[in-house]
Amino acid sequence: EYGGTTRLDGLDFGEGGKLNVTHGYLEVEGRLAVGEVGAELNIDNAGQFWTNGYADKDLLDINAAGGRFANTGLFSGTSDLDVSDNAQAILASDDADFLLGAGSRLTLTGDDTRVGFDGDQGGTGVLLMSDLSELNFIAEDNGLSTIREFYSGHYDDDGAGIQSGVNLGMTALTLDLSDTNGAARSHTLIEVDELIGSFGGINVLGLGTDRDAMLEVNYDNDYVSLYLGEAGSGSGVISLETIGDETNAQDDAALWDALTNGHGLYSDDPVEDIPIEEDLLEL
Repeated sequence: EYGGTTRLDGLDFGEGGKLNVTHGYLEVEGRLAVGEVGAELNIDNAGQFWTNGYADKDLLDINAAGGRFANTGLFSGTSDLDVSDNAQAILASDDADFLLGAGSRLTLTGDDTRVGFDGDQGGTGVLLMSDLSELNFIAEDNGLSTIREFYSGHYDDDGAGIQSGVNLGMTALTLDLSDTNGAARSHTLIEVDELIGSFGGINVLGLGTDRDAMLEVNYDNDYVSLYLGEAGSGSGVISLETIGDETNAQDDAALWDALTNGHGLYSDDPVEDIPIEEDLLEL
């Protein structure tokens, strides 16, 4: 259990380590590591956990059910990040990258979380995914969260001064709509400055056999939205529509570079070329 204000040069969870951050501020400026059996980080209430990246191949299970999780570096290690209950998750601050590689998963529950990007230096912040990763949205009280820029409060009035981007990278998308009513509605799942890539698979739970769903990937306006038809007016069809061309992201050179260079996640490069841990530690 942790509470206080502390900055650490490094943090090793060890084998099966568990850390609960329920209040206070804990920042890891150096290497963050876990043992071979993995480790668990729980953030709740007013707790804050900031890390300057993560590169361990072993699983770090992060449960943010309140409080704030934030990444300020290259986060590329194997992770399972669950965000719920009004928690904040700054996946990438200024010039930081959050890589969802093989075996990693990001889950957003409900519509009261704030997940995405914040900063004050005008740098880039990107989320990069691979075809062996999972992106999950779980509805709660009819609502779904959005990956986007947001004002966390950490950077005062200068917050969200960041250029945000997402590379879908053929990730597997799962939408759990079990906790939604039968009314037609739309949900924005991702909204950033530049969006590239596509989904490798789409799985929709709880839709029902009499309702249709359409997922729109819009490269012109850089968002992913879900449109649900009225219950009783469909037959359980799930469709995907793409609008525009992802290469228009080249108009922003800094974001294009962050989204495509050096990580092997862009469609022109094999996903298997995501740097191994040793390479990441040398960056």
